[in-house]
Amino acid sequence: MKEIIEKMIKNKMKILIGIIVLICIILVFVFIYKIIDKKINDIDISNAIHGVVVYENVGFYRKPKETKWKYRRDFELGENVYIVDELKDDLNNEWYKIKAKNKVGYVLKDKVKYYEFNAEEEYVLMSDVSKFNI
Repeated sequence: MKEIIEKMIKNKMKILIGIIVLICIILVFVFIYKIIDKKINDIDISNAIHGVVVYENVGFYRKPKETKWKYRRDFELGENVYIVDELKDDLNNEWYKIKAKNKVGYVLKDKVKYYEFNAEEEYVLMSDVSKFNI
C-alpha cells in the first residue's frame, strides 16, 4: 500500500512539474513575441508624412502584398496615419509603409492621401490633426 501511495505522489509530482514547465515555455514564447512585435512597430516617425485613409475598409497588411493570411485589420474612412516609406511590389503595385495606432504595416498607395501645401490648389484635404503628435 505504501508503494502505491509513493507512486501516486511521484506521478502527481511529474504532472505538476510538467505543468510548470509548460507554463514557463508559454511565458517565454509570449515574451519573445512581445519583443519582436515591439521591435517591428517601433520605428522613427519624425520624418513621416501625415496622411488620411480616403476609402472605407482599406486593408492593412504585414507585408506589401494583398493576402488573407498576413492581414492586420481594416482602416475606416478618415483614419489618420503616418506615411513612413513608399515602395513597389513584384506586380508593380505601389504601397505606403505606414504607422497607425502603434502598428506598422502596408497599405496600397491609392487608398491614402496627404496634403502638400500649394497656394494654387483649389481644394484642401482635411484631417483631424489632433490625433497626431504635433
